[in-house]
Amino acid sequence: MLGRSPDRLTMALNRITLVGDSGVGKSTIATLLSNQVGHCVRIAVAQPLRDLEEFVYSRIGAIGPAASGRQDGRLLQIARDAFEHVSPGFLEADFRRRVESTPNDTIVINDDARAAMYECLRDLRFTLVWVNGPSRDRGDPTLPRILSAHDRTIERARCQMTIDNSRTIDDLEIRIQALSLYILNSRRGS
Repeated sequence: MLGRSPDRLTMALNRITLVGDSGVGKSTIATLLSNQVGHCVRIAVAQPLRDLEEFVYSRIGAIGPAASGRQDGRLLQIARDAFEHVSPGFLEADFRRRVESTPNDTIVINDDARAAMYECLRDLRFTLVWVNGPSRDRGDPTLPRILSAHDRTIERARCQMTIDNSRTIDDLEIRIQALSLYILNSRRGS
């Protein structure tokens, strides 16, 4: 079911962050939602890390995990730590710059923000949508679970809407259609 907190939805839904546990379907929903709403862009906080991951695998002549929809968690954590060491706050500043340079008539969808990004998302007026459903952990089992703010999920209570992903893909597609109509209608009314 698509749920919302009406008190906290006062503006058009131009910026949306999908929030939830690892493997709950945020990226799948972002893809389906992008296809439904049309004029939108997906902006990932971790894009600089993914670019570096792709470069490393390309440089050594190997096919990276991204080709199969996975991530090299160890490499991404090392890259994140390196960015923070060289330029503290870079990932947030880079994300903010990319979002702010997006034309006002473009819907921005994000599916990888963590608790450390909450204030930034709030400042940029993102609507947080909690994705409810079974978690399918895709993490690297050899990677230690360090629960810093960069790893923790944004709390469900901070989200303004909920989308249920606990049933079939057909059911999810119906919920995505409802969310996309809500987004498009909110933009007409703004």
